Amino acid sequence: MNITLALLNIGIINHSPFIQVPQISKSSTFLLSNSKLIRSTTNFFYSTNSLRFQYNFAHSQFLYFLKTPLTISTSETITKNNEIFHTTLEHYSSNLTVTNCQFINIISDKPGAAIHLDSKDTEFSISRNLFDICRCKGKGGAIYAIMNHMDCQYNCFHLCKCGKENGNDGSTIYAFSKIGIDTKFLACNECPKHGDQCWYGIVILCNGAL
Repeated sequence: MNITLALLNIGIINHSPFIQVPQISKSSTFLLSNSKLIRSTTNFFYSTNSLRFQYNFAHSQFLYFLKTPLTISTSETITKNNEIFHTTLEHYSSNLTVTNCQFINIISDKPGAAIHLDSKDTEFSISRNLFDICRCKGKGGAIYAIMNHMDCQYNCFHLCKCGKENGNDGSTIYAFSKIGIDTKFLACNECPKHGDQCWYGIVILCNGAL
């Protein structure tokens, strides 16, 4: 699957995700640029692809979502004929890049209101983005990321918060990397660090083996 979208201006996305990538897709490339997505009750982009992918989101706005706009979650469990079984999948290095985007008024009942990434072999690059009023009930108010490596530069967070229950850490970011996380200029304004609005921590960056 190779898709490039530009200059989208879409309001009200309901039911199924606008773009959905299946679990096994040998090579998957997606580019979104210069677009505006408004008022959605579901994900804009949802991928469970366990193999190689290149996803790039640039110069776009995601406004008033009731589910995480960008969700990438790989799994080694496949459901077929009402039976669940595990299969050995060949994993490749993949990339997720989010640049010069705005995520405003995003609410999610799962970790990471704006971006949810659960893909241990992925290179995650995020730079020059605004996260304003991004709130979830789990870890990582705006961003939840489990990946290989993360490069986070010049990102701003305002009024973001995570869940209140024990273990829901990181009112802006909860990130767990296998090999390392590089950060440069991270601005967090009015994002709680603990107390009655979140469990603990404004930014949680971890490095090691899960």
